[in-house]
Amino acid sequence: MKIRSFKYLFILTIFSASTGHASPLPVDEAFKVDAMIDEKRLYIRFNMPPGYYLYSEKLSLKGEGGSKQLVYHTAGELVDDEWLGESYVFRNQTVISTSHTSTKYTLHFQGCAENLLCYLPQTKELNF
Repeated sequence: MKIRSFKYLFILTIFSASTGHASPLPVDEAFKVDAMIDEKRLYIRFNMPPGYYLYSEKLSLKGEGGSKQLVYHTAGELVDDEWLGESYVFRNQTVISTSHTSTKYTLHFQGCAENLLCYLPQTKELNF
């Protein structure tokens, strides 16, 4: 794992230096995730700085009983993405929710820094 992380960081450094672009933010700063629950629903909010976006089709959530159906509370923007073609993306902030039926969830997502790079698919564990 350390070798892969180092290799990824090395590639990012070379890419940033060769293109003259600023270095991309670490993934946890680029895609800040907040989650809260009420009696019936789990809400997940992503906050992203300007120039970063999240793919709607790369968002998924699994609970102890399997995949969860997501409700999107923010309209996505249809873009012609250089990596995935025609895709819906979220910028700035988006909120998703699902029925709350578990105490453990696994969130999967992927996003990009515009004109710089796309991050590797991410997984985040949510425990309540």
